[in-house]
Amino acid sequence: MNYPKEVEPHMTEYARKSSCVKEGWFSHIVQTYNKLVKAYPDIEIDLLKEKFGVLRFYIGNYPADENLRNHVVNIISEGEYGSSKICDVCGESGTTLVIGTHLLATRCSKHSNER
Repeated sequence: MNYPKEVEPHMTEYARKSSCVKEGWFSHIVQTYNKLVKAYPDIEIDLLKEKFGVLRFYIGNYPADENLRNHVVNIISEGEYGSSKICDVCGESGTTLVIGTHLLATRCSKHSNER
């Protein structure tokens, strides 16, 4: 599967087998991951994937403390939103757009027609 190896220590076995994102998001994923681990060292990532052109983080063990849980959810939301401005192919500035007739992807102008 394809994901940044820096996040592997906090990934479940399922996530290691199933996560698949393009390399353009790797740096952004690592930045978001570092914020999550700093806030909640016991975090377990269940899946990293693209959905509707945007990165999705799925975690399996939300903190019991409501304030910490809200903080973790905010970090994840910011990470997902941030990916909508980064080309998933190269990591440059991008826009979420429709490729062909139905594929949503976040791409820069150079990669805007790649599937």
